[in-house]
Amino acid sequence: MEEYLNIQLEDVAGEPPIGLFTLSTNIQSLQTRLSPGWEAATDPLTIPAVLRLLESQSAGGGVALEVSEDGRVEYRQPACPRCGSSNCSRNGCQPRRLRGFFGVVLDLRLQKYLCRDCDRSFKVDLGHIVPPYGHYMRDVRELAVGYSGGRALSLGESAELTEEVSRVRPSRETVRLWKLSKGAEVRSRMEGSRESWSGVYSYDEQFIRLRGQRWYRCLVYDKVLGKPVWDDLLPDLSYEALKGLLGKALEGKPVLTMVTDGLTLYPSLLKELFPDASHQQCVIHAMYNVRCDFNEAAGIGRESSKALPEGLAELYGELWGVFLRSGSLKDAEDRFLSIYERRFDHHPLVRRRLELLADAFVSLTEYLANPDVPMTNNPAETYFHRTYPGRIKRRFRTPEGVQAQIACLAHSKGGVEVETGEPHAVLRRVYETFAKLLVSV
Repeated sequence: MEEYLNIQLEDVAGEPPIGLFTLSTNIQSLQTRLSPGWEAATDPLTIPAVLRLLESQSAGGGVALEVSEDGRVEYRQPACPRCGSSNCSRNGCQPRRLRGFFGVVLDLRLQKYLCRDCDRSFKVDLGHIVPPYGHYMRDVRELAVGYSGGRALSLGESAELTEEVSRVRPSRETVRLWKLSKGAEVRSRMEGSRESWSGVYSYDEQFIRLRGQRWYRCLVYDKVLGKPVWDDLLPDLSYEALKGLLGKALEGKPVLTMVTDGLTLYPSLLKELFPDASHQQCVIHAMYNVRCDFNEAAGIGRESSKALPEGLAELYGELWGVFLRSGSLKDAEDRFLSIYERRFDHHPLVRRRLELLADAFVSLTEYLANPDVPMTNNPAETYFHRTYPGRIKRRFRTPEGVQAQIACLAHSKGGVEVETGEPHAVLRRVYETFAKLLVSV
Protein backbone atom coordinates (compact mmCIF):
# COMPACT_ATOMS: atom_id res chain seq x y z
CA MET A 1 0.00 0.00 0.00
CA GLU A 2 2.97 2.31 0.45
CA GLU A 3 3.24 2.71 -3.33
CA TYR A 4 0.12 4.85 -3.23
CA LEU A 5 1.76 7.22 -0.78
CA ASN A 6 5.12 7.53 -2.55
CA ILE A 7 4.01 8.90 -5.90
CA GLN A 8 6.54 11.04 -7.74
CA LEU A 9 4.65 14.21 -8.58
CA GLU A 10 6.48 14.58 -11.87
CA ASP A 11 4.86 11.29 -12.94
CA VAL A 12 1.60 13.22 -13.19
CA ALA A 13 2.41 16.87 -13.83
CA GLY A 14 5.63 18.54 -14.84
CA GLU A 15 7.05 22.05 -14.84
CA PRO A 16 6.35 23.91 -17.03
CA PRO A 17 2.72 22.69 -17.15
CA ILE A 18 2.10 19.92 -19.67
CA GLY A 19 -0.73 19.76 -22.17
CA LEU A 20 -4.19 18.30 -21.76
CA PHE A 21 -3.57 15.11 -23.76
CA THR A 22 -0.27 14.37 -21.99
CA LEU A 23 -1.76 15.06 -18.57
CA SER A 24 -4.73 12.80 -19.27
CA THR A 25 -2.42 10.05 -20.54
CA ASN A 26 -0.18 10.33 -17.48
CA ILE A 27 -3.17 10.03 -15.16
CA GLN A 28 -4.38 6.86 -16.88
CA SER A 29 -0.87 5.40 -16.95
CA LEU A 30 -0.33 6.15 -13.26
CA GLN A 31 -3.66 4.60 -12.29
CA THR A 32 -2.74 1.43 -14.18
CA ARG A 33 0.79 1.26 -12.74
CA LEU A 34 -0.40 1.69 -9.16
CA SER A 35 -2.67 -1.32 -9.44
CA PRO A 36 -3.22 -4.41 -9.38
CA GLY A 37 -6.74 -3.52 -8.84
CA TRP A 38 -7.31 0.17 -9.54
CA GLU A 39 -10.67 -0.64 -11.08
CA ALA A 40 -11.34 -3.58 -8.79
CA ALA A 41 -10.23 -1.55 -5.78
CA THR A 42 -13.43 0.48 -5.93
CA ASP A 43 -15.26 -2.49 -4.43
CA PRO A 44 -14.21 -1.77 -0.82
CA LEU A 45 -15.35 1.87 -1.13
CA THR A 46 -18.39 1.14 0.96
CA ILE A 47 -20.34 3.86 2.70
CA PRO A 48 -19.15 2.71 6.18
CA ALA A 49 -15.51 2.89 4.98
CA VAL A 50 -15.99 6.41 3.65
CA LEU A 51 -17.79 7.44 6.82
CA ARG A 52 -14.85 6.22 8.92
CA LEU A 53 -12.53 8.26 6.72
CA LEU A 54 -14.81 11.28 7.14
CA GLU A 55 -14.67 10.81 10.89
CA SER A 56 -10.86 10.64 10.91
CA GLN A 57 -10.62 13.75 8.68
CA SER A 58 -12.83 15.66 11.09
CA ALA A 59 -10.30 15.12 13.87
CA GLY A 60 -7.63 16.69 11.66
CA GLY A 61 -9.95 19.63 11.12
CA GLY A 62 -10.02 20.41 14.84
CA VAL A 63 -13.47 18.96 15.59
CA ALA A 64 -14.40 15.61 17.09
CA LEU A 65 -17.26 13.96 15.24
CA GLU A 66 -18.98 10.63 15.40
CA VAL A 67 -20.49 9.20 12.24
CA SER A 68 -22.91 6.32 12.52
CA GLU A 69 -23.26 3.74 9.75
CA ASP A 70 -26.69 5.13 8.89
CA GLY A 71 -25.08 8.52 8.16
CA ARG A 72 -25.89 10.56 11.25
CA VAL A 73 -23.09 13.00 12.10
CA GLU A 74 -22.87 14.48 15.59
CA TYR A 75 -20.37 16.09 17.94
CA ARG A 76 -18.75 13.91 20.56
CA GLN A 77 -18.84 16.83 22.96
CA PRO A 78 -21.31 19.44 21.67
CA ALA A 79 -20.69 23.01 22.84
CA CYS A 80 -22.69 26.14 22.04
CA PRO A 81 -20.77 28.39 19.59
CA ARG A 82 -22.28 31.47 21.25
CA CYS A 83 -21.79 30.93 24.98
CA GLY A 84 -19.59 27.80 25.06
CA SER A 85 -22.01 25.88 27.25
CA SER A 86 -22.06 22.10 27.00
CA ASN A 87 -25.63 22.01 28.32
CA CYS A 88 -27.08 21.12 24.91
CA SER A 89 -29.83 18.78 23.80
CA ARG A 90 -30.46 17.14 20.44
CA ASN A 91 -32.96 19.02 18.31
CA GLY A 92 -33.60 17.00 15.16
CA CYS A 93 -31.42 16.45 12.07
CA GLN A 94 -30.81 18.22 8.77
CA PRO A 95 -30.28 16.06 5.65
CA ARG A 96 -27.12 16.78 3.60
CA ARG A 97 -25.85 15.05 0.46
CA LEU A 98 -22.08 15.11 -0.21
CA ARG A 99 -20.24 14.04 -3.35
CA GLY A 100 -16.62 12.97 -3.00
CA PHE A 101 -13.84 11.15 -4.81
CA PHE A 102 -14.42 7.82 -6.60
CA GLY A 103 -18.06 8.66 -7.23
CA VAL A 104 -19.08 8.15 -3.62
CA VAL A 105 -22.33 9.88 -2.65
CA LEU A 106 -23.02 10.30 1.06
CA ASP A 107 -26.55 10.95 2.31
CA LEU A 108 -25.86 12.35 5.76
CA ARG A 109 -28.01 13.67 8.58
CA LEU A 110 -26.37 16.53 10.45
CA GLN A 111 -27.36 16.60 14.10
CA LYS A 112 -28.98 19.83 15.32
CA TYR A 113 -28.70 21.04 18.90
CA LEU A 114 -30.39 23.49 21.24
CA CYS A 115 -28.39 25.27 23.94
CA ARG A 116 -30.41 25.25 27.14
CA ASP A 117 -28.47 28.18 28.60
CA CYS A 118 -28.78 30.80 25.81
CA ASP A 119 -31.52 29.16 23.73
CA ARG A 120 -29.26 29.15 20.61
CA SER A 121 -29.84 26.56 17.89
CA PHE A 122 -26.87 25.17 15.97
CA LYS A 123 -25.89 22.10 13.94
CA VAL A 124 -22.81 20.10 13.07
CA ASP A 125 -20.44 22.17 10.92
CA LEU A 126 -18.60 20.31 8.13
CA GLY A 127 -16.91 23.45 6.78
CA HIS A 128 -13.46 21.80 6.87
CA ILE A 129 -14.70 19.08 4.49
CA VAL A 130 -17.29 20.81 2.31
CA PRO A 131 -18.01 24.54 1.82
CA PRO A 132 -21.26 25.94 3.23
CA TYR A 133 -24.27 25.09 1.05
CA GLY A 134 -22.04 23.00 -1.23
CA HIS A 135 -22.43 19.35 -2.17
CA TYR A 136 -18.95 18.56 -3.55
CA MET A 137 -16.16 17.95 -1.05
CA ARG A 138 -13.32 20.45 -1.02
CA ASP A 139 -10.79 18.12 -2.66
CA VAL A 140 -13.04 17.68 -5.70
CA ARG A 141 -13.48 21.46 -5.97
CA GLU A 142 -9.74 22.11 -5.62
CA LEU A 143 -8.93 19.49 -8.24
CA ALA A 144 -11.32 21.08 -10.75
CA VAL A 145 -10.12 24.62 -10.02
CA GLY A 146 -6.51 23.47 -10.20
CA TYR A 147 -6.97 22.13 -13.71
CA SER A 148 -8.86 25.15 -15.02
CA GLY A 149 -6.54 27.46 -13.11
CA GLY A 150 -2.90 26.42 -13.17
CA ARG A 151 -3.28 24.59 -16.50
CA ALA A 152 -5.34 27.30 -18.22
CA LEU A 153 -7.69 24.63 -19.61
CA SER A 154 -11.24 25.26 -20.68
CA LEU A 155 -13.94 24.63 -18.10
CA GLY A 156 -15.17 21.60 -20.02
CA GLU A 157 -11.67 20.11 -20.18
CA SER A 158 -11.28 20.72 -16.47
CA ALA A 159 -14.52 18.89 -15.71
CA GLU A 160 -13.43 16.01 -17.96
CA LEU A 161 -10.05 15.60 -16.23
CA THR A 162 -11.66 15.86 -12.80
CA GLU A 163 -13.93 12.97 -13.76
CA GLU A 164 -10.97 10.89 -14.93
CA VAL A 165 -9.25 11.27 -11.58
CA SER A 166 -12.10 11.42 -9.07
CA ARG A 167 -14.93 9.76 -11.01
CA VAL A 168 -17.03 12.80 -10.24
CA ARG A 169 -17.98 15.08 -13.14
CA PRO A 170 -19.09 18.57 -12.11
CA SER A 171 -20.82 20.63 -14.77
CA ARG A 172 -19.01 23.34 -16.71
CA GLU A 173 -21.09 25.98 -14.92
CA THR A 174 -20.23 24.49 -11.53
CA VAL A 175 -16.51 24.64 -12.33
CA ARG A 176 -16.92 28.25 -13.48
CA LEU A 177 -18.55 29.25 -10.18
CA TRP A 178 -15.87 27.41 -8.18
CA LYS A 179 -13.21 29.20 -10.17
CA LEU A 180 -14.72 32.63 -9.61
CA SER A 181 -14.97 31.87 -5.89
CA LYS A 182 -11.33 30.70 -5.66
CA GLY A 183 -10.18 33.71 -7.68
CA ALA A 184 -11.94 36.11 -5.30
CA GLU A 185 -10.42 34.28 -2.32
CA VAL A 186 -6.89 34.46 -3.70
CA ARG A 187 -7.23 38.13 -4.68
CA SER A 188 -8.44 38.92 -1.17
CA ARG A 189 -5.45 37.15 0.33
CA MET A 190 -3.11 38.93 -2.04
CA GLU A 191 -4.45 42.27 -0.84
CA GLY A 192 -3.96 41.29 2.80
CA SER A 193 -0.68 39.40 2.31
CA ARG A 194 1.98 39.87 4.99
CA GLU A 195 4.72 38.37 2.84
CA SER A 196 8.21 39.77 3.41
CA TRP A 197 8.64 41.24 -0.07
CA SER A 198 12.13 42.10 -1.29
CA GLY A 199 11.34 45.59 -2.61
CA VAL A 200 12.78 44.82 -6.08
CA TYR A 201 9.88 44.51 -8.51
CA SER A 202 9.53 43.95 -12.23
CA TYR A 203 6.44 45.55 -13.76
CA ASP A 204 4.97 44.80 -17.19
CA GLU A 205 1.63 44.65 -18.97
CA GLN A 206 0.15 42.44 -21.62
CA PHE A 207 -2.56 43.22 -24.15
CA ILE A 208 -5.75 41.10 -24.03
CA ARG A 209 -8.86 41.56 -26.18
CA LEU A 210 -12.16 40.63 -24.54
CA ARG A 211 -15.35 40.85 -26.57
CA GLY A 212 -13.86 43.41 -28.90
CA GLN A 213 -12.48 45.65 -26.15
CA ARG A 214 -8.81 46.15 -25.30
CA TRP A 215 -7.78 45.18 -21.76
CA TYR A 216 -4.34 45.06 -20.20
CA ARG A 217 -3.06 42.41 -17.84
CA CYS A 218 -0.76 44.28 -15.44
CA LEU A 219 1.80 42.36 -13.39
CA VAL A 220 3.99 43.38 -10.45
CA TYR A 221 6.55 40.60 -9.91
CA ASP A 222 9.04 40.23 -7.04
CA LYS A 223 12.25 39.38 -8.85
CA VAL A 224 14.15 38.22 -5.74
CA LEU A 225 11.41 35.92 -4.37
CA GLY A 226 10.25 34.84 -7.84
CA LYS A 227 6.59 35.50 -6.98
CA PRO A 228 3.84 37.70 -8.42
CA VAL A 229 2.83 40.49 -6.05
CA TRP A 230 -0.13 41.67 -8.11
CA ASP A 231 -1.73 40.45 -11.32
CA ASP A 232 -4.77 42.42 -12.47
CA LEU A 233 -6.73 43.78 -15.45
CA LEU A 234 -7.11 47.40 -16.51
CA PRO A 235 -9.30 48.72 -19.35
CA ASP A 236 -6.68 51.36 -20.22
CA LEU A 237 -3.09 52.38 -19.47
CA SER A 238 -3.68 55.99 -18.54
CA TYR A 239 -1.50 57.73 -16.00
CA GLU A 240 -4.26 57.76 -13.37
CA ALA A 241 -5.20 54.11 -13.96
CA LEU A 242 -1.61 52.92 -13.54
CA LYS A 243 -1.14 55.17 -10.53
CA GLY A 244 -4.15 53.60 -8.84
CA LEU A 245 -3.04 50.04 -9.68
CA LEU A 246 0.59 50.41 -8.53
CA GLY A 247 -0.44 52.34 -5.44
CA LYS A 248 -2.85 49.59 -4.41
CA ALA A 249 -0.56 46.72 -5.38
CA LEU A 250 2.43 48.02 -3.37
CA GLU A 251 0.63 49.71 -0.49
CA GLY A 252 2.43 48.86 2.75
CA LYS A 253 5.22 47.01 0.93
CA PRO A 254 8.87 48.08 0.67
CA VAL A 255 9.73 49.61 -2.71
CA LEU A 256 13.47 49.87 -3.42
CA THR A 257 13.63 49.47 -7.21
CA MET A 258 11.07 49.21 -10.01
CA VAL A 259 12.05 47.58 -13.31
CA THR A 260 9.93 48.64 -16.30
CA ASP A 261 10.08 48.95 -20.05
CA GLY A 262 10.63 52.33 -21.71
CA LEU A 263 7.09 53.76 -21.58
CA THR A 264 7.55 57.51 -21.19
CA LEU A 265 5.09 57.97 -18.32
CA TYR A 266 6.93 55.60 -15.94
CA PRO A 267 9.67 57.97 -14.68
CA SER A 268 7.27 60.69 -13.51
CA LEU A 269 4.71 58.17 -12.23
CA LEU A 270 7.24 56.24 -10.13
CA LYS A 271 8.77 59.48 -8.85
CA GLU A 272 5.34 60.58 -7.63
CA LEU A 273 4.39 57.24 -6.04
CA PHE A 274 7.78 56.10 -4.70
CA PRO A 275 10.08 59.13 -4.45
CA ASP A 276 12.80 57.21 -2.59
CA ALA A 277 12.89 54.22 -4.99
CA SER A 278 15.26 53.80 -7.93
CA HIS A 279 14.12 52.97 -11.44
CA GLN A 280 15.69 50.43 -13.80
CA GLN A 281 14.59 50.60 -17.43
CA CYS A 282 14.80 47.39 -19.44
CA VAL A 283 18.05 47.42 -21.41
CA ILE A 284 16.62 45.15 -24.13
CA HIS A 285 13.76 47.58 -24.78
CA ALA A 286 16.21 50.48 -24.88
CA MET A 287 18.51 48.70 -27.32
CA TYR A 288 15.55 47.75 -29.50
CA ASN A 289 14.79 51.47 -29.89
CA VAL A 290 18.47 52.07 -30.67
CA ARG A 291 18.36 49.46 -33.44
CA CYS A 292 15.18 50.97 -34.92
CA ASP A 293 16.76 54.44 -35.11
CA PHE A 294 19.97 53.01 -36.57
CA ASN A 295 17.90 51.19 -39.23
CA GLU A 296 16.17 54.42 -40.17
CA ALA A 297 19.50 56.25 -40.34
CA ALA A 298 20.76 53.51 -42.68
CA GLY A 299 17.59 53.64 -44.78
CA ILE A 300 16.74 49.95 -44.40
CA GLY A 301 13.35 50.06 -42.66
CA ARG A 302 12.75 50.74 -38.97
CA GLU A 303 12.09 47.13 -37.92
CA SER A 304 14.23 45.43 -40.54
CA SER A 305 16.55 42.59 -39.52
CA LYS A 306 19.04 43.35 -42.30
CA ALA A 307 22.65 43.89 -41.31
CA LEU A 308 23.63 47.45 -40.46
CA PRO A 309 26.36 49.24 -42.41
CA GLU A 310 29.83 48.68 -40.98
CA GLY A 311 30.10 51.96 -39.04
CA LEU A 312 26.66 51.69 -37.43
CA ALA A 313 27.15 47.99 -36.71
CA GLU A 314 30.36 48.80 -34.86
CA LEU A 315 28.65 51.59 -32.88
CA TYR A 316 25.73 49.28 -32.04
CA GLY A 317 28.18 46.68 -30.70
CA GLU A 318 29.93 49.33 -28.60
CA LEU A 319 26.61 50.32 -27.02
CA TRP A 320 25.83 46.71 -26.12
CA GLY A 321 29.31 46.52 -24.60
CA VAL A 322 28.40 49.38 -22.22
CA PHE A 323 25.71 47.18 -20.64
CA LEU A 324 27.10 43.66 -21.08
CA ARG A 325 30.84 44.09 -20.55
CA SER A 326 31.00 46.76 -17.83
CA GLY A 327 32.02 45.40 -14.45
CA SER A 328 31.01 48.53 -12.53
CA LEU A 329 29.04 51.73 -12.89
CA LYS A 330 32.27 53.69 -13.36
CA ASP A 331 33.32 51.34 -16.17
CA ALA A 332 29.93 51.78 -17.90
CA GLU A 333 30.15 55.58 -17.58
CA ASP A 334 33.61 55.64 -19.15
CA ARG A 335 32.55 53.39 -22.03
CA PHE A 336 29.44 55.44 -22.76
CA LEU A 337 31.26 58.78 -22.47
CA SER A 338 33.75 57.73 -25.15
CA ILE A 339 30.80 56.99 -27.46
CA TYR A 340 28.83 60.10 -26.54
CA GLU A 341 31.71 62.44 -27.29
CA ARG A 342 31.59 61.26 -30.92
CA ARG A 343 27.84 61.79 -31.35
CA PHE A 344 28.24 64.68 -33.85
CA ASP A 345 30.07 62.35 -36.22
CA HIS A 346 26.85 60.43 -36.87
CA HIS A 347 23.46 60.82 -38.53
CA PRO A 348 20.98 63.14 -36.68
CA LEU A 349 18.77 60.15 -35.77
CA VAL A 350 21.79 58.39 -34.23
CA ARG A 351 22.83 61.55 -32.37
CA ARG A 352 19.30 61.98 -31.02
CA ARG A 353 19.20 58.37 -29.76
CA LEU A 354 22.57 58.77 -28.02
CA GLU A 355 21.27 61.88 -26.29
CA LEU A 356 18.18 60.00 -25.13
CA LEU A 357 20.41 57.22 -23.77
CA ALA A 358 22.45 59.85 -21.93
CA ASP A 359 19.29 61.28 -20.34
CA ALA A 360 18.20 57.78 -19.21
CA PHE A 361 21.68 56.49 -18.35
CA VAL A 362 21.11 56.38 -14.56
CA SER A 363 17.89 54.35 -14.92
CA LEU A 364 19.56 52.02 -17.43
CA THR A 365 22.46 51.08 -15.13
CA GLU A 366 20.86 50.61 -11.71
CA TYR A 367 21.62 46.88 -12.01
CA LEU A 368 25.33 47.67 -11.82
CA ALA A 369 24.83 49.30 -8.41
CA ASN A 370 22.57 46.60 -6.97
CA PRO A 371 23.11 42.90 -7.84
CA ASP A 372 19.46 42.09 -6.97
CA VAL A 373 18.20 44.34 -9.76
CA PRO A 374 17.86 42.70 -13.22
CA MET A 375 19.01 44.62 -16.29
CA THR A 376 15.89 43.59 -18.23
CA ASN A 377 12.18 43.09 -17.68
CA ASN A 378 12.53 39.37 -18.40
CA PRO A 379 11.23 38.15 -15.00
CA ALA A 380 7.77 39.59 -15.69
CA GLU A 381 7.78 38.54 -19.33
CA THR A 382 8.87 35.01 -18.40
CA TYR A 383 6.00 34.80 -15.92
CA PHE A 384 3.57 35.79 -18.68
CA HIS A 385 5.00 33.03 -20.86
CA ARG A 386 4.79 30.40 -18.11
CA THR A 387 1.14 31.19 -17.42
CA TYR A 388 0.03 30.63 -21.02
CA PRO A 389 -1.53 34.00 -21.87
CA GLY A 390 -2.60 32.75 -25.29
CA ARG A 391 -4.88 30.17 -23.72
CA ILE A 392 -6.33 32.77 -21.38
CA LYS A 393 -7.31 34.87 -24.41
CA ARG A 394 -9.02 31.93 -26.09
CA ARG A 395 -10.69 30.29 -23.10
CA PHE A 396 -11.91 33.16 -20.93
CA ARG A 397 -13.94 35.89 -22.57
CA THR A 398 -15.00 38.19 -19.71
CA PRO A 399 -12.93 40.43 -17.39
CA GLU A 400 -14.34 38.57 -14.37
CA GLY A 401 -13.30 35.20 -15.77
CA VAL A 402 -9.81 36.38 -16.69
CA GLN A 403 -9.31 38.03 -13.30
CA ALA A 404 -10.29 34.79 -11.55
CA GLN A 405 -8.00 32.88 -13.90
CA ILE A 406 -4.92 35.01 -13.27
CA ALA A 407 -5.59 35.07 -9.51
CA CYS A 408 -5.54 31.25 -9.48
CA LEU A 409 -2.39 31.32 -11.60
CA ALA A 410 -0.73 33.73 -9.16
CA HIS A 411 -1.44 31.20 -6.42
CA SER A 412 -0.51 28.06 -8.34
CA LYS A 413 2.80 29.61 -9.47
CA GLY A 414 3.83 30.42 -5.92
CA GLY A 415 2.31 33.85 -5.37
CA VAL A 416 0.10 33.41 -2.30
CA GLU A 417 -0.05 30.83 0.46
CA VAL A 418 -3.60 29.41 0.31
CA GLU A 419 -5.13 25.95 0.14
CA THR A 420 -3.53 24.38 -2.88
CA GLY A 421 -5.39 24.06 -6.14
CA GLU A 422 -2.32 22.88 -8.07
CA PRO A 423 -3.25 19.65 -9.88
CA HIS A 424 -0.31 17.46 -8.88
CA ALA A 425 -0.66 18.38 -5.18
CA VAL A 426 -4.36 17.55 -5.19
CA LEU A 427 -3.67 14.35 -7.08
CA ARG A 428 -1.36 13.25 -4.31
CA ARG A 429 -4.16 13.77 -1.82
CA VAL A 430 -6.49 11.74 -4.04
CA TYR A 431 -4.19 8.74 -3.94
CA GLU A 432 -3.49 9.16 -0.22
CA THR A 433 -7.24 9.12 0.35
CA PHE A 434 -7.55 6.04 -1.83
CA ALA A 435 -4.86 4.23 0.16
CA LYS A 436 -6.47 5.12 3.48
CA LEU A 437 -9.80 3.76 2.26
CA LEU A 438 -8.18 0.45 1.32
CA VAL A 439 -6.47 0.24 4.71
CA SER A 440 -9.67 1.05 6.58
CA VAL A 441 -11.59 -2.01 5.34
